[in-house]
Amino acid sequence: MAMINLYSLLKVSLSASDDEIRCALKRAADEQILDWERWQTCRKVLLNPDLRAKYNAKLLTENPQLRQEIIPGLLEPVETKVGKSEEYRLFNENEYRPKYSFTIKIPFLALKRKLTPMFNPDTGEFKIAYTGLSITPFFMGFLTPLLVKDVRGSLYWFIWCVIISFLGVQLNFPRLGTLLFIALMCFCYCNQYTKHLLKQGFKFCGTSEQNYRAARILKMELNSANTVSDVKVTQIKNGILDNLVRLFIFFPIAIVCLYLIRIVYSVLTVVFINLSLIFISAK
Repeated sequence: MAMINLYSLLKVSLSASDDEIRCALKRAADEQILDWERWQTCRKVLLNPDLRAKYNAKLLTENPQLRQEIIPGLLEPVETKVGKSEEYRLFNENEYRPKYSFTIKIPFLALKRKLTPMFNPDTGEFKIAYTGLSITPFFMGFLTPLLVKDVRGSLYWFIWCVIISFLGVQLNFPRLGTLLFIALMCFCYCNQYTKHLLKQGFKFCGTSEQNYRAARILKMELNSANTVSDVKVTQIKNGILDNLVRLFIFFPIAIVCLYLIRIVYSVLTVVFINLSLIFISAK
C-alpha cells in the first residue's frame, strides 16, 4: 500500500520549514480540510525532526520523482532560508488578529486536552467546558456542576440521584444505586454540559487540538456554526505553589462534600425504605 503524502495533504513542499508547516496546519484546521486523525499525524510526524527524517526517507524511496521538490530547497543559501523562516514567523504573528481576547488559568486538577474554551458571540460571554470522563463526581456527587456555576445541572443530577437511589432501595442494593449514579455522572456530565452550552449559542474557541477532541467525543463535525475563529484564548498553567495551595483547599472541601452527600444518600435510603414498607402494608 502506497504511503500517504502528508506534504500533499498540507499543500507544502518536502523542503518546507517548520514555520511553513505550522502555518499549513493552522490553515487546515481553520478550513476543516483534514479529518482529526490525519491532522494529528501531520503535526506529530512533520514537526518532529527524527520522525520527519524517517518519513522522508521512506517517502522518497517509494516516490523518487519527489526528490526534485527537496533538492532546490537544499541548494538555497542559508541567508535565503533564514529570510523565509523570518517571513513566515512574522506572517503567523500578524495574520491572526482576534476580535476578543481572554486569559485563563487552567483549573486545578484539570487536563488541558479535556478543557474546552467556549465563547458566545451574541452575548460576549466566555465559559470553560470539558469533554470526556471526569472523576470529580466521585468526590463531589451532584454538587459537581456548582464548580462551573451550573445550578441547573446540579438540580438535574440531584433528581437523577433520587431516582437511582430509589431503584437501588427497591432492589435491596442501595449502595449499588449510589455507585451507578456516580459512574453515570462521571461519564456523562461534562459532555452534557458542553452540549447545553452549544444549544445556548456558545461556540468552541480553544486550540485546534481541543476543538477537534471535543467534536470527536461529542460525535459532531466542526463548522462555522459551532466554532469561532476571532477569539484568542491564552491558557496559563498554574505553578507548583498555586497547585499546593489549591490542594490544601480542595481536599477539605471534597471531604465535606462527601460527608454531606453521604448524609443525603442515607436520608433518601431511609425515606424510600419507609415509603416501601407503607406501600406494602397498605396492600
